[in-house]
This record gives sequence, structure tokens and C-alpha cells, in this order.
Amino acid sequence: ATRPYTIHPHGVFYEKDSEGSLYPDGSSGPLKADDSVPPGGSHIYNWTIPEGHAPTDADPACLTWIYHSHVDAPRDIATGLIGPLITCKRGALDGNSPPQRQDVDHDFFLLFSVVDENLSWHLNENIATYCSDPASVDKEDETFQESNRMHAINGFVFGNLPELNMCAQKRVAWHLFGMGNEIDVHTAFFHGQMLTTRGHHTDVANIFPATFVTAEMVPWEPGTWLISCQVNSHFRVSQISFSRRAPAELGALTGKCDMKPFKMRHSKRRCIWRKIGILESWGQ
Repeated sequence: ATRPYTIHPHGVFYEKDSEGSLYPDGSSGPLKADDSVPPGGSHIYNWTIPEGHAPTDADPACLTWIYHSHVDAPRDIATGLIGPLITCKRGALDGNSPPQRQDVDHDFFLLFSVVDENLSWHLNENIATYCSDPASVDKEDETFQESNRMHAINGFVFGNLPELNMCAQKRVAWHLFGMGNEIDVHTAFFHGQMLTTRGHHTDVANIFPATFVTAEMVPWEPGTWLISCQVNSHFRVSQISFSRRAPAELGALTGKCDMKPFKMRHSKRRCIWRKIGILESWGQ
């Protein structure tokens, strides 16, 4: 790193020396070491998850939270210092290193965000590196500022997120989260699929700033499917991605798919349609 950063968590418990958040809190000495870790420095953050704060019986086995740097939170996050933090029920993970979930076959993590690179710590560096005439750049120009707002999924725009590969008929967990401001209202739409989240079946998950959604899915149809934000202004600038389901009998791109292909049962129904003429009379 070229400047001081921290790690501030959501969804876990910590003492003051592991908060990782810089603000005028009146603390001093060892309690300030977590507030700003300089380049080349180190700090050990200790977090706990009490039984009373773990996922409940009504929750999925693992819940979605986040961590991010909090020296200057808006600028740190706009620079990309944010990621998912997952808390799981006791026994949900196996004994491997790193541990893997036993209740699902695939885990995916998606951050829906309008990344404002005007706030990035690297803005001046990027101007100097990539502009043919850096001195001519007016950082206060509205058009320039708008060009730096990237409607992204995991930082990728225009469908360039690497494919999210999974097996058809396998259990998939989605960890969705958002940060930002009033323009970061997103609707994560899984085309052709059905999610279960908060006890409801849906194909859309609503994501607001600082909200975290855990959803589960069993995708049936092999093929390439679209994931998009359906907010008009976001979709127009291609806040989209793609997920790819390998047929169960062929093997997944990310692992072996050994489940037999699922066959839908169809029934025939005879429907009789009768055309009825309707005359509407409006008052004179």
C-alpha cells in the first residue's frame, strides 16, 4: 500500500483496539493502533461471533456481511478496499484448509455499486498516467465527473465480470451487498432463475447502500444467463454480468457435476377459448 488503511468489519463483535475505524473517539495509545495502519506496518484485528449473534435456525447456514477500510471510508471504498465477510453456523464448514461449506456446492459474491472514481485515492495518478494532456483535465467538470462513475458488479462494467460458472441442479449461495450513496439503489435480477431469500421466492433482490443479502438457488437449465441491475439508468450503461450453468451430466467448469439430468414432467391440457364481443357505452 502507498497510504494508511484499516479493516473495519460489519456483523461481528470486537474490542476497541480491533474496530478499524478512524474518527475522534477520544481514545489513545494502543487503542489507536487499529485506526490507521501505515504502509509496511501491521496490526492484528481480533473479532468474535457469539452464539447469540450467529445465524439462527431460521437463517441460511451462512450470512452475508462485509469489511472495508475506514480511514476515509468513502474514498477507501471507492479505491476498492471492500469485500464480503461471511459468518456461518457452527458445523456448517468442513475441516479443510481453507474450510468449505457443506450445505451448498457453489458460493458467489457480488457487489452492486456505482463506483465513484472521482473519490479514488488513485485519481491524480490515473490522470497523470492515462491522459495525453494531464494539465488540461478539469476535475470539477460535470461531464468528467460523470465519466468516472462506473456502474459495476464487482468493479467490472459492460458485462466483463468473469463468468460465474456453476453446475445445473446443484445448490448455489449468492452473497449480495451494496455500498455508496443515494444513487446506489439496485435491483439484482437473475434472468430465468428463482432465488430464495428471507423466506420468499423471487428472481430479484433489492440492494441498498450498506445492505447485505443472502440468497440460495438451484439452477435447472444449462446455458448462459444474464444477471443485471434493472434500475433504468444503471441498465442503460450495462451494469450486467453473466452466469453459466454447465449441464449436470457434462461436468462443471468449476468442478465435477455428477447429478443425473433433471427431466421436467409435462401434462397436456385442452383449453377452449371463446371470443366474446364487448360493447362499452360511455355517457353522452
